[in-house]
Amino acid sequence: MPNGTEMLNDAEFESRLTGMTDRQLSEFTARQLFDHCQQENKRFAAIESGDRKLAGITGGITGSVTSIIIGIISYFTKPSN
Repeated sequence: MPNGTEMLNDAEFESRLTGMTDRQLSEFTARQLFDHCQQENKRFAAIESGDRKLAGITGGITGSVTSIIIGIISYFTKPSN
């Protein structure tokens, strides 16, 4: 549930939007969309430029640990003859 400050901010935002002309509203929407796209581009660039060597080492360790766990489980759950 929003607190009082959020409700006041929402009410102020709504009143500003209803007071805008069509052109002002279009320009406001375009600016907001542009800012959002810029933030997403920075986030994607940070993800894509991650350390590949570290990711490879982490993946190798994870695969090894998973193999060991599966091997142990298989050993103890194997029916005895």
